[in-house]
Amino acid sequence: MAHNLFNEPVGHDPSTRALLGQAFDEVWQEIAGNYTSALVIEEKRMRLVLIILALANFGVRDLDEITDRALATMRLREQQIRSMH
Repeated sequence: MAHNLFNEPVGHDPSTRALLGQAFDEVWQEIAGNYTSALVIEEKRMRLVLIILALANFGVRDLDEITDRALATMRLREQQIRSMH
């Protein structure tokens, strides 16, 4: 469901939406194994979508940069959550 948000007309042209979808797929493939609960999976997928959309809204259009920054942000957030527990 979260990935489908890239198909919505959110102010990005079709090639940008395809780039964002590809970035999502690459990052999710890297981190998907960290989550087992369906509820947690959907929450993390939605968080990843929001991170990628934010990067796009700031003008980032390089696939490697989007994936690197999105992955780093997801990992940082996980570290913050773990340190709170």
